[in-house]
Amino acid sequence: MSRLNRALAATAMAVAAAGGGLLSAAAGATPAGAAPAASCLPSDGTQPPAPPGSHGERLYDVAVVAACDVWAVGSSAAADGKDQLLIEHWTGGGSWTAVTIPGPDAGRSAQLTSVSAVSATDVWAAGEYTDGGHATPLILHWDGSTWAPQAIGTGDTTYAVTALPSGEAWAVGGGTILHRDGGGWAPATLPSDPDLAHLFLFGVTATSASNAWAVGTITSTETPVILRWDGTSWTRDRTVPDGSASLTGISAVSATDAWAVGNTFSNRGEAPLTLHWDGTSWKTIASPDPGTGDLANDALRDVTAISASNAWAAGFYTAPDGRSLLLHWDGMNWAQVPTPHPGTFGNLLGVAAGPASTIWTVGVTLDSTSVERSIAWGFGPVPNVIGDTISAATSALTAAGLTVSSTQNTTTNCTPGPTSQVVSTDPAAGQQVPFGQAVTLTVCGAVVINPTVTVPDVTGETDASARSDITSAGLTVGTVTLRVDCTIPRGTVISQSPAGGTTAPFGSSVSLTEATRSGRAVHQITPHFCTQ
Repeated sequence: MSRLNRALAATAMAVAAAGGGLLSAAAGATPAGAAPAASCLPSDGTQPPAPPGSHGERLYDVAVVAACDVWAVGSSAAADGKDQLLIEHWTGGGSWTAVTIPGPDAGRSAQLTSVSAVSATDVWAAGEYTDGGHATPLILHWDGSTWAPQAIGTGDTTYAVTALPSGEAWAVGGGTILHRDGGGWAPATLPSDPDLAHLFLFGVTATSASNAWAVGTITSTETPVILRWDGTSWTRDRTVPDGSASLTGISAVSATDAWAVGNTFSNRGEAPLTLHWDGTSWKTIASPDPGTGDLANDALRDVTAISASNAWAAGFYTAPDGRSLLLHWDGMNWAQVPTPHPGTFGNLLGVAAGPASTIWTVGVTLDSTSVERSIAWGFGPVPNVIGDTISAATSALTAAGLTVSSTQNTTTNCTPGPTSQVVSTDPAAGQQVPFGQAVTLTVCGAVVINPTVTVPDVTGETDASARSDITSAGLTVGTVTLRVDCTIPRGTVISQSPAGGTTAPFGSSVSLTEATRSGRAVHQITPHFCTQ
């Protein structure tokens, strides 16, 4: 198998098919369109269930409508080896709904490889069905109650779809570009370029009716290709860096900020590739390649761009077994984010952004019997619970879809208080982790049984030193009054209340009187100024 064919196989994992008629849930399955609850529970990490009678399944793409409204698409294998359409719907907690939809022609296979959500009543899915190696494009639409196939004519295939709130949409695959302008689907004209006779498109994105991109590869030369739509026609972007590579995913923040991902080919194997568009040209941006071995098969398959300082890319790497690869862009660098490794193999094929800094990824793993099983992981940031009680921290972590580890660390290197308070978490606050992950708390063991403390004597100290001593004792700084005193440095503490050496409730305030060099003292009618 050629390097490019291996890349195509890793992206597609199988070819697909199914056809006409309204699509509904298979017998015995819960209806796919169950509306999300008004208030839903965060994900608990539960994986999508296998459809009835499935002999293996995989998910290729994911789209997020709202906090508890997530769609994922792919395929499941029937007993006869034919693939069937697979749609999974998550509506909170562990409530994944699997919908298998047999094609009307039992002699053909089907798969869905892309999904794009505009709203709860406007979701698009794209894929293909095949018969004896011949592929036919397939596009489905969800209107809030039913998935229905769309009339799209002919074409190579449809690997990716993107939709806009205006009703405009694009679908690409192979050498086909389909356009929907709010009415029906129709083929678009490719750029006039003889090299594009061997074009294979994998991804598409759009930010407006006059700005869209499609990415892929010229199969005959292993040349990466990016096409640009300007509202009138598609053209080939010639600023794409030279090299042997394939591009499989693209996402844009705006017309001047976009990312494309895929993999490079070399004699040493394949490596992840990230390209950035800055409004003028595409440039290669370095990204982690954790794969090992001289013939590593590492690649990125999808990307979602949220802002100039927030983007995510998903794929896989060899280590030496296949493992899921998730990267995050923070505006300066790409960094690897740890992912679960539940089986003997992992491959992330789709990634999408959700609300409140959450993301969703989908793909495929192998179970202990080497049967393909779909994976769907939501990720969210660890909330900042520093200073919270154990009870409050537990509530905050649970609300974020995380759990509290049964292992709890204690430290005395902390400010004593009347209750045990959290001083750190592992993973740290802000770190992106899978829903359902346990967070280990480190709490302050220096608990004050009698919540009173000795007030430190800070007279004669500088303002900064006094504040440090007061807070270190478990107290706070209260009112600071200024008094003109030309004999001592500005900011020196003249007096305090309560006095040093007395006791005060933990957390109460200490008021200070400090020296100043100019101003009106309490007994003066006119301002006084020090001569020096």
